[in-house]
Amino acid sequence: MKISELLDETGSDKNERHLYGSFYDIIFKKIQPKDILEIGVLQGASAMAFEKYGCRYVGVDMNPIEGFEIIEATEPDFGPVIDYCASNMCEFDVIIDDGSHDPVIQREAYKALFKYVRVGGYYVMEDLSVKQWITDVRLDYGASIVDFRPITGHADSCLAYWRK
Repeated sequence: MKISELLDETGSDKNERHLYGSFYDIIFKKIQPKDILEIGVLQGASAMAFEKYGCRYVGVDMNPIEGFEIIEATEPDFGPVIDYCASNMCEFDVIIDDGSHDPVIQREAYKALFKYVRVGGYYVMEDLSVKQWITDVRLDYGASIVDFRPITGHADSCLAYWRK
């Protein structure tokens, strides 16, 4: 089953609202991820989808959700995540920033956590909506941009990604 179908099945907004499912289908087919770190868990819909896909899921959120491995942290304090990764010698196939959606915090998350992406893996920043940040992340940080805003009509249906 494709990850986009699992995201729909679990009620995640990643595919229904933002249309990110097609992007994740492509990268999941390429690298067949086993370990995922996601900043921003909300109610755990994407966590359920990633686990159903067969991935080990680690979430970062200030509100733990029973049944999932969650590092309790509040952006922009990534100390607990760094401590967790250092003590567990972590490398993730995919890191997804679906947290605050604040460009300043997203920039700090990228600087702090990109080193934990496994070679060949992806760092994905979801829900970019500030035009200048989209330009900066592409030009200053070398990100690739996937912009679904014209299709969805939602101002925040844009993502940036890096492959390590």
